[in-house]
Amino acid sequence: MMRLFMPVGSMASARYLAAMARMADGRVLVAGGSDLGNDVATAEIYDPTSKTWSGTTAMTTPRSGHTLTLVGNGQLVVAGGNFMNLGLATELYNPAPTPSWAQPATTLSGDHRYHTAVLLGTGQVVVPEAKTTGFRWWRAPMC
Repeated sequence: MMRLFMPVGSMASARYLAAMARMADGRVLVAGGSDLGNDVATAEIYDPTSKTWSGTTAMTTPRSGHTLTLVGNGQLVVAGGNFMNLGLATELYNPAPTPSWAQPATTLSGDHRYHTAVLLGTGQVVVPEAKTTGFRWWRAPMC
């Protein structure tokens, strides 16, 4: 019988309300979250081949309750979060050649936390807006 869930080892930092997404190369990026009530900006990568975690560059802003979505150019976009005006904030993670985070000029409109995000074939990321009806569209730069 195939196991659906299995332990993969410990991360360097315990966290909850973090975001996680598969990267283009098959590794998994985990970013942000809360550690004992404090939002964190740290990020870690899980390599399923070696079954190990390693640190990577931290986000520019600590956040929890956000989403992380792989976009067509291999970058990952973080949207929203649960601290003050972070519901409007976005960041882009570029894994290569040197891992880095950047805040794009485009931000979200309205409050976004504890939401979902889906990449469409058009390169747009659909993010439902909290506390209102409907959806907002956000186009990830350079997709």
